[in-house]
Amino acid sequence: MSNHFTHGYALLIGVGTTAESRYSLPVTVKDVQALKTVLTDPNLCAYMDDSEHIRLLQNEQTTHSAILDGLTWLKEKAAADGDATIVVFYSGHGCFDLSSQSYYLLQHDFNSTDIANTALSAQEFTQALRQIQAKRLWVVIDSCHAEGMATSKGELPADFIATALPKGVVDALKQGEGRASYYKQALAIGEKLGNKANQAACCSSLGLLALDRDRPTEARPWYERELALAQEVGRQSLVADAQGGLARVLEKEERYAEALPLALAALEIRERLREEGLDFSRQLVERLRCKAEME
Repeated sequence: MSNHFTHGYALLIGVGTTAESRYSLPVTVKDVQALKTVLTDPNLCAYMDDSEHIRLLQNEQTTHSAILDGLTWLKEKAAADGDATIVVFYSGHGCFDLSSQSYYLLQHDFNSTDIANTALSAQEFTQALRQIQAKRLWVVIDSCHAEGMATSKGELPADFIATALPKGVVDALKQGEGRASYYKQALAIGEKLGNKANQAACCSSLGLLALDRDRPTEARPWYERELALAQEVGRQSLVADAQGGLARVLEKEERYAEALPLALAALEIRERLREEGLDFSRQLVERLRCKAEME
């Protein structure tokens, strides 16, 4: 009797080298290869190590069309297997267009002089994901290499900034029935891979889930862990997320004066990074300021 998990399917995308070599990020190939090792380890996820269950795209294979073809392949697998568990993992650069407020994944064949028409937009990527009717769908987008792009020889055009996935795009990915992400499983894999940025992002999601269930005591340690990890790797966007989460925890505990400095610190970072979700951060600050004055 086979010990393999025959209902597991994965599309693993490590952009690695790009057609414009100045934007290459070789470490992303190591990311997907390491994740494949974890998924196919019989003592861990036990996925079948064959082309019917895992599609690995790396370097020149990570074209716009190949990524969308891979998502169509997963759609077909989910349709044929009612018990399918699907994993989609992208590791590479991402950028945000300030003028159109659109996010793009920068795959192998994107053109830096025409990003809007050649890169893979988050909207297109999300629409393809929503066609995958699997009961269990885990999506990881590790486009958190703004530091690497900032120090690369190439510069993005005006109005484009290198950044991690904005909150609005993350929220869109979470929508839809059956789209619950297995954050604790993701966290365990992040720990196995030694990817602290991914661990921090998973802690953020677990904290948010606890807050949504009105469990601030449960949320606190997740946000505290996210903050420590984010500070360790120097990810300011995650630092701001953790500070905002802790501010919301304190708000639920009616500790408004303690929450306000955290909310202000998070807002300052988000304004500096020109992130999405500024309105929510500003509203949190104003709400806490009013409540603190009434104490």
